[in-house]
Amino acid sequence: MVLRGKLLLPDFKVSFVDENKVSNLEGKIVDVLFQLASFSCEIADNDEKKAIDIYADVLSFLYKMPMLFSYSPYTSSNYVFNAFEYFFIYVIFRHLEDISSLKLEDVFKQLESKRKEYDKLITYIVTSSDIREIYEALLYTPADTRPGYNFTSLVSHLQLSSLLTWALQPESVDLNYLRIAGLLHDIGKQINPKHHVTASSEILKKLIESADKAGLCMGESLDKIKDLVEKHHTRAENVLNMADRLAASADRLSGIVNRYLKEIPMGECYNDANSYDCIEKYGKEKYEEASKTLFKRIVGETLELSRFTKDSKFFEFLNTQEVKRSEERKLGSPKAYLVYIDFPGIQKFITSFPNLRDMSFASTLVDFLTSVYAFILIDTEFKNLGKSRIPAEALLSGYGGHSYIVVRSDLGKDQIKKLFENVIEPIDVKLDVKIVDFIYEDYVKNFNEVWAEISSQQYEKYLINFDEQIYSLGLHEVCT
Repeated sequence: MVLRGKLLLPDFKVSFVDENKVSNLEGKIVDVLFQLASFSCEIADNDEKKAIDIYADVLSFLYKMPMLFSYSPYTSSNYVFNAFEYFFIYVIFRHLEDISSLKLEDVFKQLESKRKEYDKLITYIVTSSDIREIYEALLYTPADTRPGYNFTSLVSHLQLSSLLTWALQPESVDLNYLRIAGLLHDIGKQINPKHHVTASSEILKKLIESADKAGLCMGESLDKIKDLVEKHHTRAENVLNMADRLAASADRLSGIVNRYLKEIPMGECYNDANSYDCIEKYGKEKYEEASKTLFKRIVGETLELSRFTKDSKFFEFLNTQEVKRSEERKLGSPKAYLVYIDFPGIQKFITSFPNLRDMSFASTLVDFLTSVYAFILIDTEFKNLGKSRIPAEALLSGYGGHSYIVVRSDLGKDQIKKLFENVIEPIDVKLDVKIVDFIYEDYVKNFNEVWAEISSQQYEKYLINFDEQIYSLGLHEVCT
């Protein structure tokens, strides 16, 4: 039995993995992967290239389940329920047809017209208890079981690995089987962390057997994916190896963790070939204590704690000593940017509508504009320039009137900003856009670094905008 748990934040407690529960997940994972592959082939009319492209984006939503899950009972429908259902429809639809018009009303109509075609797939994803169980297991399984590394979930690591396989290939065409390999390369860690490559390979082997038996359209691509997964820890360098290593950020954290191993009782286990067995003998209490100690040390070396003095009384992990280290890192040219998109004056916009029903739609519209519509604008520009599509994983978050989208540096920052320079008709709104460097060949900036750069650009929102609509000329009185 393996002792492992994820350090939950901001709760600052360890949630231990129920090994008996996750050991029974293999069959459910294989079945879900098979069902999603079947839907992808059906939608693509058995065109293998299109099916794999669709499958990559559909699988991405396996790790974005809260976007689609509903707290109310779900029923089959021809109507789109929320902004993220529009997003799901778009990332499938774009592999079969191009958006014919980028006018806001036309985009709504085009996506809504496809809702019925994808109803079976959407209903399966939203109502499947197996998918919910798999997602929860991914969320509470640490990407690395060792204290000091166990605050990142497997669901985050797999999404980032997939995103990096795209970001590290500038100017590339769509090779979505690489993204799928990124999304699945460590899926076996849920079941058997000691031998996770073998466990992941076994899942893919059973998926291929089911696909071959059913005559699915993507047999050759699934073989490539299995081969990549089996080799992602070998010495042979490939893009999945690079993405996995960069997503783990082991080089950045290991230096900090190694400096403080003497402060935890299980420090000697980190250089032990049988580290799982070594850590297990210390028990849950020591494991949680070590997880908290090392995380505090990481916080002390990576955050400017003086900025969080007021927060320290609410969050225990901020009560630690700040260690100032002047590490100069030569980053080179960025491989990808983080684009922050904000809806200006969100509260004023929503409350300007006269009744509850209109306010509800206004709230949905805000999320649609900052997340879905912004993604479509950038993705369409990539397509028009003959570049690869943006993966669904690139939408890191989208709620509350703003979103974060990762964009490969094939497009310059000015090119990206130009996509948002016009006022969106007919609602007369101009989205506020900030762009910062994010992913490099050997480094991914953390949120603290990124937000500091975004904040430094906030003055731009106060600049006078001369694009406002002029409704009439002459002297006017301010409305009261």
